[in-house]
Amino acid sequence: YQTFKRVVKDMGNGFPSFACALDYRTAIEDGITDAEYFEQERAKLPASVFNMEYGTIFLGSSNNSAFPFDLTEKCRTLERVELEQPKNCKSRYVLSLDIATSKDKKADNAILSVIKFSEKTDGHFQKKLVKMKSHHGKGLDSLAEEVRKTYFLQFPNAERIIYDARGLGDSFGKFLDEAWIDPATGKEYPPLVHDDEVSYIENALPVRAVQTLNQRVATHLRVALEKRTLELPINSRVLQAKLANPEEPISMSMEEIAVFHEADALQYELGNIVAKVSTSGNYLYDTPSAAMHKDRYSSLGYACDYIAELEEANIKKHQRRTTCIGFATAF
Repeated sequence: YQTFKRVVKDMGNGFPSFACALDYRTAIEDGITDAEYFEQERAKLPASVFNMEYGTIFLGSSNNSAFPFDLTEKCRTLERVELEQPKNCKSRYVLSLDIATSKDKKADNAILSVIKFSEKTDGHFQKKLVKMKSHHGKGLDSLAEEVRKTYFLQFPNAERIIYDARGLGDSFGKFLDEAWIDPATGKEYPPLVHDDEVSYIENALPVRAVQTLNQRVATHLRVALEKRTLELPINSRVLQAKLANPEEPISMSMEEIAVFHEADALQYELGNIVAKVSTSGNYLYDTPSAAMHKDRYSSLGYACDYIAELEEANIKKHQRRTTCIGFATAF
């Protein structure tokens, strides 16, 4: 992308150079690739990823981006993801859901993320985005089913299920507060309820995305990226190169590969998040246009915000631990 920009700039300055960006339609018109191939790719890739791969839309950053490409790219180091927690796993997890139910093609997706985190020696937490899955046009009942399957059957170590309790989320808890029976095994699992309610189990935390939270989420996510305490899956192109390497063959399912494509779309969304000043003087973090999506950003942000609050308390606990080494003697 930087090379393309440099060549275009040279063209504008009169230097002998040439640059052009031809999208997938050129390949179809010239008979290089069949249209069916691109339709298959469009069906399995997020729209933003398809546009980057075949639509000559470069992955960059909006002006005044809160999470520019150079910042997020340094954190894309995770080479393995998880469809479920490993056997005998002792790690901590958080599930985070950004709710969307519209079936309109241009509407937001509901995004379910899984963050794995562990304590470092200084009290901070290292975080990994081990799973991200998008759902389009599903109702609250279907999303509740996905949450239960992900928690009970795949990541039972998850200590919180986080979602935005405003708007659609205001009634989401009603779809979780009953016992659930796994249709595959017939096993019954207890209800999921809010932290401030008394029930069989307390592990669902509603998050109200008011202005204060909006800024706090962005701040905590920015800090995690700057300090590189958040690891994101590697670019899907890098992954494909690794999968195609005959010298070191890697086996990976399509569902696992899909997580890396979701991370591509996440990076695209993060690059489009900008800070806006409201009439009351508060900073709000949103996309420049209503046509852009930020559902993956929100899902990831809710989880990182929750972990940041745990981290703050944990660091204070570490600071209170003092060790004195000395000698006692008599003269």
